[in-house]
Amino acid sequence: MLRSHRVHADSLDLTVGNPFLVIIKFAVPMMLSQVFQQLYNTADSLIVGRYLGTDRLAAVSSSGPLISPATAVLSSHKLPMKSVL
Repeated sequence: MLRSHRVHADSLDLTVGNPFLVIIKFAVPMMLSQVFQQLYNTADSLIVGRYLGTDRLAAVSSSGPLISPATAVLSSHKLPMKSVL
């Protein structure tokens, strides 16, 4: 028995079209979100380093390797759920 899936206006069907263009359309928003995350971390480090001191800057800088993978996992976790809805 075939299931019918509802298609939303903002959905992207990854099985139709030129594979290279489809992958680019899929990857660009994720890459942009990572760029903005890096800009936020840079601004955070500049502000903390300038106004709060080196000890607190070290704490902010050392938490980066923990926060970045967690952000990537949590943001990519919601992508498959959009296709189910």
